[in-house]
Amino acid sequence: MAAELINFLKTPSTSLGFERVAFNNLNILKINVPDPYNLENDLPTIYSILKSNNECNVVVFSSSTEVFNYEYMKIITHNAYYVNNFKNILFFDNGFNESPIITEWIPENVHHIENTVTGLIVRTVNRQDYDADEDIINGKDKVIGPEQVYFIDHMKNVDDRNTKFVCLNKAPRKHRVRLVEEIIIRNLHEKGTVSCGYDSIDVDYSKICIQKMQHHFPLQVETTKRITNDNDVNQTLSNFNEDSLITVVAETSCEQNDHPLDRGGPDKIFITEKTLKAFITGTFPLILAPKHAIRHLRNRGFDMFDDLIDHSYDNYSDQSVKIKLIVDQLEKLLEYSLQDLKNLHKKYIDRINANRHNCIHYCKDIEDGVQIKFKNYLDNIKV
Repeated sequence: MAAELINFLKTPSTSLGFERVAFNNLNILKINVPDPYNLENDLPTIYSILKSNNECNVVVFSSSTEVFNYEYMKIITHNAYYVNNFKNILFFDNGFNESPIITEWIPENVHHIENTVTGLIVRTVNRQDYDADEDIINGKDKVIGPEQVYFIDHMKNVDDRNTKFVCLNKAPRKHRVRLVEEIIIRNLHEKGTVSCGYDSIDVDYSKICIQKMQHHFPLQVETTKRITNDNDVNQTLSNFNEDSLITVVAETSCEQNDHPLDRGGPDKIFITEKTLKAFITGTFPLILAPKHAIRHLRNRGFDMFDDLIDHSYDNYSDQSVKIKLIVDQLEKLLEYSLQDLKNLHKKYIDRINANRHNCIHYCKDIEDGVQIKFKNYLDNIKV
């Protein structure tokens, strides 16, 4: 029954709503919040769910593909704890929590369990459905676990690559637009492949751009058909990814100085397929993300090539500072000729391959950890 309960708690939902389950002396309310960015509109519904189910002694807030900002967590927890008397509160999302902010303003601990969305690019299949011949035919890297098989495609040979760097941005979030602005201002966009936004999305870039570069946007390089197909753009590598030697990533999350309910992006470390694509394709990474995201990746076993790249931008929260420092490093790397970058790639090939293989361990370790953390949480609840 414990395993069934954990699977119930882990199972994602694509619509706002709730489910309940009883287990031993626990009466658990699970609230699905598929899009925390829309929280300002969803809060009345969430409050109503909490009020009508406040006889439950545990509430789990779950978001299967996004993350809760710390401010979101504070707002929701205040209502759950103080208004509706929930003393056991759990958040389950795809962010990595290293901040005490979710526990410092209430007398009881609020727990957080990290999931991962990076399985979108590191493919997983059920163990019993896995065809061993597929690995032999296509030469995929893999890790086989007791229940799942994780695998990634091999990367394009470095001698066949013709682009120094790539920086692909589908959704024109503020930090992405401002990163691309800085790249354009320094005339670096001509040395690589850069995109931000697309024609069929209605965005007033004059309200986002701070360097008066709005006439450059949207900057689209992929087809609208691909960009608007989430499964395609998220789960597959484009030719631009595979043809490059450096990847500049603007993650979904980056500290925002705006109103916490603004759709600028979450403030929690949120590693997505965007970062893993940099490792899977064997490129040198520069990553715009919340403070200490690079440290987090190092702690998870990734080589950030610190002997080649100065990632000191990771120590800053101010996105303007981070952007300038990241583009400084890009500018430095672009001083190498294309052939010299290829030679660097060959020099670091063992470390590059180790990063690629670590991608599948990264996903597997998080997914295995979810099972353990849910069990520990349920075993230690006091009611």
